[in-house]
This record gives sequence, structure tokens and C-alpha cells, in this order.
Amino acid sequence: MKLGFNLLLWTTHVTAEHGPIFEALKEAGYDGVEVPLGAGDEAHYRALAAELDRCGLERTAIT
Repeated sequence: MKLGFNLLLWTTHVTAEHGPIFEALKEAGYDGVEVPLGAGDEAHYRALAAELDRCGLERTAIT
């Protein structure tokens, strides 16, 4: 089973500035995160995906 964490706990608009949170979640054993959609364009979400890849986290989207 994989474990994911819903990032709505911190914000409705996830950015690369949340990198320390991503790293802490990975260190805590989470496999991925749920990213709320709505406040960014395609370029924003591509950059966010790259940051999550760098941290080794998978992702799903929530609306």
C-alpha cells in the first residue's frame, strides 16, 4: 500500500516554496502527495511536478 498526504493541510496553492514540507513528508515515509488544483497554469504544475520528482514523491490531484 502507498501512503499519500493531502497538501490542503498547508495551502490551496502549492508551490516549490513548500519544498521543505515535501522533503519532510518523504522522510516521514509518505510515497506521494495530493495536490489541490485551481490556482495555477500548466507551467506552474509542470514546475511543481519537477520539484516533487526531485523529492521522490508521487502525486495525485484534487479539485
